[in-house]
Amino acid sequence: MDKSADLHPTAEQIRAATGISRRMFFNAVKVRRNGCPELVALVASGGASMNLALAVARFDIQSQRLILEAFKDMKPRARLGFVELLAAAHTGGDHGA
Repeated sequence: MDKSADLHPTAEQIRAATGISRRMFFNAVKVRRNGCPELVALVASGGASMNLALAVARFDIQSQRLILEAFKDMKPRARLGFVELLAAAHTGGDHGA
């Protein structure tokens, strides 16, 4: 049996060990892969929800850092709306209209 397989757990093994959903696991992977270190640290500390982090991680790294700086003067409940407005402005408005 290949012992190296034990050193690299699968996503399913990690999920089972931590008790998180498949969706939450892959959302965390996206934030870790696309987010700036400050965003990843904010999520790890409990300072931001996964939904908020996913929304921020859609921006480039420089924009993420500017958004996180703006968060310092915002109430937590206002943050997601702020990011959604930025995303709408960045993409040219509401595509559903």
